[in-house]
Amino acid sequence: MHAEDVNAVLSTRRERGIELAKEALLADRSSLAWQAFAACRVADPEAFFLAKGAGAKDIEKAVQYCNTCDVKTLCLLYAVASHETFGIWGGMTPRARRALRSRIKNAHRMTTDILVP
Repeated sequence: MHAEDVNAVLSTRRERGIELAKEALLADRSSLAWQAFAACRVADPEAFFLAKGAGAKDIEKAVQYCNTCDVKTLCLLYAVASHETFGIWGGMTPRARRALRSRIKNAHRMTTDILVP
């Protein structure tokens, strides 16, 4: 088997694995199957769980690392659904996730007000 064929097979398996991890997370918000595909699994956790008062440069470095990850969205979904209060998850800080959660709640409230008399 040629290297290109091997790479194609591995890529297909990875894509399928990510899809299965997504299905697992949607079925059970506590599923961590997506973590097997996370770019950060080989990184220093301290890069994502920064000390209080960490500088913007350190935060931006962690966010940029997240931007290279195949499961960034699943990571963010997990963090929002499980109310993670520490660390960079899915490329978002705790403050950004709280704001996102608030926007989701407000959108849900608005939708409910419109659809339910």
